[in-house]
Amino acid sequence: MKQLFFVCSLLLLFSCEKKQEKTIEMPAPEKHFKEAYKEDPCDTDFDVFFRKFQSDSIFQRQHVKFPLKNTYLNSDGDYELLRKDITVLNYRFLDFTKDEEAAKAENGAFTINIEKEKDSVFYQARGIDNGIHEDIKFAFIDGCWYLLAIEDSST
Repeated sequence: MKQLFFVCSLLLLFSCEKKQEKTIEMPAPEKHFKEAYKEDPCDTDFDVFFRKFQSDSIFQRQHVKFPLKNTYLNSDGDYELLRKDITVLNYRFLDFTKDEEAAKAENGAFTINIEKEKDSVFYQARGIDNGIHEDIKFAFIDGCWYLLAIEDSST
């Protein structure tokens, strides 16, 4: 009986070895996006850049400086500008393709004005008889155009 107890104890002892846990190292999400979307050669002409920026979601994401500065008007009564930057994980494709037709819309009509300076461009949406007021800033940095900031002062 003692031998049986001894054998069972040994079996129990050896079967309860501590197993090593395997850990898998995951790449950081922002690093993953940078590696997944290798940059295309840059266009120095803003108009050429913008045509591709407004139609290609991968190209667009490559040409945003993250975290993207995002300010908006607090509509809780005091109308102060608040800032909540947008990370690469929270970024959503900005669709500019219908902006040219916006002036003809019955509701929410607005016009687009593009102000070009030496190394920056301001894409401005201004409402027609409504409170739309949005400025989008692009800058030419290290030979490429990038989206730097969005300011939505719409009421």
